[in-house]
Amino acid sequence: MDTMKYPLHLFGALLIAVAPVSGQDAAAVDPAKKIEKSGEKDLRIESLPPHLRQKVNAMAPADRDRFLRNMQHWTNLSPEDRKRVKDVGNREFKRMREDMDRLADSLGLVRESEARKKFESRYREERRDLEREILEQMRAIRKPRLEAMNESLREEFSAKANAPQAPEPVPTAAP
Repeated sequence: MDTMKYPLHLFGALLIAVAPVSGQDAAAVDPAKKIEKSGEKDLRIESLPPHLRQKVNAMAPADRDRFLRNMQHWTNLSPEDRKRVKDVGNREFKRMREDMDRLADSLGLVRESEARKKFESRYREERRDLEREILEQMRAIRKPRLEAMNESLREEFSAKANAPQAPEPVPTAAP
């Protein structure tokens, strides 16, 4: 595990959960451009610490763009939201680590061996791709269902809002 200020695994949840930011298409976002919303901090590769800058520069362009968008989002989160994201990321990282260790042990891969390190790297890469693919499938399924639900509720409640209201019965005193 890296001992950097912002371990990359903490951003795993952000890498999956936030992209694309603000409903924008991933290709339409230019992370080098300054964010124009008021109060948001600008984030560029040059502003990252050297150890993180090297890792970001080594990423594939699509991964780098996603990372920078999510890092931008991260810098604008409140401390409470950051804590929540960290907690989720740590839980997911722990679960993935346990699954990875269980599989590596069942394969007889010795800890600290070169084969184990290679296996762990491949496992993390494929697991990340799998999680991203599943999330995209969920979003594709969720979108039409949400639209149908919203339309149904819109019809139901706009009809009720436009319907004449029955007068409330007035309580009368008993003789």
